Amino acid sequence: AGALVGQTVDSERRQYEHGTDPQGAQMPSDEKKTAIEKESQVLREMVLTKAQKSGKFTIVEQTRKDEIKEQMNNEADGDYSTNNLIPRGQMLSAKYSAFGTITRFETDRKQKGFSIVGGNESLTMKITLDLRLVDNESGTVVSSDQVTGSINSDSSQVGLLGFGTASENQGAIGALLDDLSKNVVAKIVSTLWPIKIISVNADEKVVMVNAGESVVPVGSRLAVYAQGEQVTDPETGEVLGSQETTVGEIEVFETTPRFSKCKIIKPLQRVQVIQVGQICRALETAGSGKPAGAPESNPKFIF
Repeated sequence: AGALVGQTVDSERRQYEHGTDPQGAQMPSDEKKTAIEKESQVLREMVLTKAQKSGKFTIVEQTRKDEIKEQMNNEADGDYSTNNLIPRGQMLSAKYSAFGTITRFETDRKQKGFSIVGGNESLTMKITLDLRLVDNESGTVVSSDQVTGSINSDSSQVGLLGFGTASENQGAIGALLDDLSKNVVAKIVSTLWPIKIISVNADEKVVMVNAGESVVPVGSRLAVYAQGEQVTDPETGEVLGSQETTVGEIEVFETTPRFSKCKIIKPLQRVQVIQVGQICRALETAGSGKPAGAPESNPKFIF
């Protein structure tokens, strides 16, 4: 994706500067496939790193399993001390798997300045991934949703008409994938563990939530909900959720890997309505989530 975007920009510049057909600048199909696979691997590694740092998961390495087994086989050739051999049959299984497909990639380029020798442009990039969370024991889909990542950047170019180069957009692609991976981990964590208030300091108007930097970065705003009576399906007896009432709004100002501190934005006069145990959701998704069941404390996960 990074190489493809850069190639597209270069082809645009070639068309405007030299009047050639931009189709002539396209990458061969095998090179496109290689570029997409490379960026997909980058995205996977970013998600793995952020998931591990969240402290919520035990990550089961799948793509390097053959290399791990090869190391075990090497240790069994008689050259290693028997006191240090890795015991067989100890590898862990995973409770959940996450599957994702990038379904949309959008760019919006706007020229901000113009001159014969160069110019400025603003570039907005957005990427959308369809994410499925699967319970490996039952094979059922726990949740399915679209997750997006986006960045806005300004760049300066030196060129006849001020169009950016491929190298300038490589950094933007990296930042875009980083934002997407952060949102993927946040979506998975909040699905299995709803964000909750874990302490309240009414005097300082500060609360703490059970979500760290991988889920709620500094500056995030969360709506706070008080849960009321449970709603039950009369036919099946299944608990569908609880009635919820919006009681306030908080903003994250300090994070750690496991929890975050937030200042109370609303209400300022009756902060006592915000209490320990209340659920929080990001404002852009507030009202769209549903209470999740209580998972085991540290489920093993495949990416």
